[in-house]
Amino acid sequence: MTMDNERRCYKNAAVVIEGGIIVAVGETQRLMKEYVAKDVIDASNMAVLPGFVNLHGHLSEKFIPGLSDDLDLYSWLSKLVYPVLLNSKPEECYWMALLGCIEMIKSGITCFVDTFGQLTEKRVLNRVAEAASNCGLRAYLSREVEEITDKSAQAAIDDTLLTAEELRSKNVDRVQVRMAPGIAITTSRDLLEKMRDIAHDAKLGMNMHFAETRGEILESKKRFGNTPIRYAYEIGLLGPEMIAAHCVWVDAEEIKLLRKTGTNVAYNPLSNMKLADGVAPICRMIDEGVNVGLGTDGAASNDNLDMFTCMKAGSYLQKVHNFNASLLPSHMMIGMVTLNGAKALGLEGQLGSIEPGMKADLILVDLTTPNIAPVHDVARQLVCSGSIENVDTVIVDGKLLMKHHQILCVDEAEAVARAYELSRELISRAKVKERLNGELPGVLDQ
Repeated sequence: MTMDNERRCYKNAAVVIEGGIIVAVGETQRLMKEYVAKDVIDASNMAVLPGFVNLHGHLSEKFIPGLSDDLDLYSWLSKLVYPVLLNSKPEECYWMALLGCIEMIKSGITCFVDTFGQLTEKRVLNRVAEAASNCGLRAYLSREVEEITDKSAQAAIDDTLLTAEELRSKNVDRVQVRMAPGIAITTSRDLLEKMRDIAHDAKLGMNMHFAETRGEILESKKRFGNTPIRYAYEIGLLGPEMIAAHCVWVDAEEIKLLRKTGTNVAYNPLSNMKLADGVAPICRMIDEGVNVGLGTDGAASNDNLDMFTCMKAGSYLQKVHNFNASLLPSHMMIGMVTLNGAKALGLEGQLGSIEPGMKADLILVDLTTPNIAPVHDVARQLVCSGSIENVDTVIVDGKLLMKHHQILCVDEAEAVARAYELSRELISRAKVKERLNGELPGVLDQ
């Protein structure tokens, strides 16, 4: 499945990779005669696709999935997430990120955007970058800037800029850094404008949560006399360099602002369902010309990082909410996790399709397992029937990260063992179980 302009699909075809770049795509026998390959991967009975782009996530939640499924967003943040973010150590952050990266590889995600939550004044983004680099993924990392303590916001900004400089000095192109302001109702205007200017001067993209809940809309109108999207437009935060996560509670005029400014939207259907946020008007955004990609969101607001589940849920949610079974068909969902994700990062022409000259970020999906066989329409069955278990092989920059379900880049068993050990310590230190049982107040209550 090339995902090129004509959406061509080839049978009995091959892809030739040299130096991390795709150099040829076409009929297998012809290419085998034209090129002498050092390595050949047998992809019989598999679909070959561009790697998926996960446009929004929080690796900082990887140690706490499954601890809550009955809280709204702000209760969930207060009782579970913030206590963990205030108590996690840099070494724990490394293993959170590493385990999350492994899961994303297994899900066919080759490129991801992460907003790492860490509310202390410690350096952690360098450890997240180390994990992403060790796993071989293409990563766009940020640290959420929150004014939780007097120094936490500046510490997060300093950590972001220092990590960006370190990556540049090492000529690390595959792992890059972005800026991530907190939501407007918890972040001062001065700080938002400061981060806007820093991102512009440093040529960094930005990620930000927008209009996720009705409560956010009401509070924004109360504080600023305007909705989050209009307020962001007034400040100058919107634009092609911005990935706006959620955008659940936006109206027609705000959708036009998103299109007018070229702002990208990250659709996170599973977390929006779990936290009872609402249903984003994704189809209206697409009809209006807004670029929309797909995100898993965090490993505790979604509870896994399976992009197949997100595609299926994202499509079905729009159908049932709008009483229209024709909305978000499968080919459109695959476009969202490939081409649209690449565009949101300014990487169109480099990622998102299988064509000569593109970066060799590819996944091989097994079409012989019972959950997906027999295959009659590849695109539809990938979205409607596929799952993480179908991803057989993952390639980034022409390098094998996983082959025949075996992770090659890091020690998966060690990552799982360390996660068990460190997560128990962190959950105990943060008194998570007491907070969830109501024995302690949440961070926001304090």
